[in-house]
Amino acid sequence: MKLHTSTRIISSCVAAVLVALPAAPAFAMQSDTFAEPSAESNAVVSVRTADDDPDTGVCTGTAIASHWVITARHCMDHLPKAGGSVRTGQGDDQKFFDVDKWMTTPKGDIALLHTSEDLGLDSYPDLSDDIPAAGSDAKFYGWSSDGSGAGRTLPYAEATVDGSTPMILFEGTDGVEATMKDGAATQPGDSGGALFSEGKVAAIASASLFMDPDNPESAEEGVSPKVAFAPVSSQADWIREQISATDESAEATNDDSTEGSQTWLLIAVGAIAVIALAGAAVARSRKRDGDTAK
Repeated sequence: MKLHTSTRIISSCVAAVLVALPAAPAFAMQSDTFAEPSAESNAVVSVRTADDDPDTGVCTGTAIASHWVITARHCMDHLPKAGGSVRTGQGDDQKFFDVDKWMTTPKGDIALLHTSEDLGLDSYPDLSDDIPAAGSDAKFYGWSSDGSGAGRTLPYAEATVDGSTPMILFEGTDGVEATMKDGAATQPGDSGGALFSEGKVAAIASASLFMDPDNPESAEEGVSPKVAFAPVSSQADWIREQISATDESAEATNDDSTEGSQTWLLIAVGAIAVIALAGAAVARSRKRDGDTAK
């Protein structure tokens, strides 16, 4: 889906118009490189933000805990309630998990999705506490039925971090942009995908950026090798707190449930014992009555 609005920012450094298309789900990876199953790629999921979204998904996310997926806030901020699902795996090994709630970080284009069932991955990537440095290497994954993976295989691209960007959504404290290598580009479907730096989730895809005044139609096509990301470092502690608090609440609920079950079990055992004792008393009474009659 394309954005209904676009933001134009005149850069003082270059004589070009920077057009940003965050979309309300946006962009889809075009790359000739596909991810082999690994701890990193296995965590990349396709996101349906509403129950009536297509199974192929409308955004990308990354599983960071057994019930938690990080994605872009603009993917669901317009929705009245939680819904949809996330899809793990590739090819014939894909599975769907319903989303039962979502929340947004205090600042920036970042959101968390909570699944009703355990995602069941062997491991989950860590959040980075640092903003990727300009000139450093990174990796970006993106799901979409319009992408080169056709919703079955996961495309990815090596990327170079360009540095900070003025394209910052939802009152974020910082932003970073990166450029895809080897002709790879984003288009509608990759919003919310993670920029991995040194194996950690460093930033979340927020908007495609366009700096080609000679080809203004590229903005309308929604295809760009340059992407603005929302770094997770400033929100990482808050995210960890939400995950920890929910996990502790779930454990407490399970403990209460277990204690309740044990209580009812004791009551049931006690009732059986009472019945057994009552039966024994009746049997003894009948035996005495029989002896008396003799």
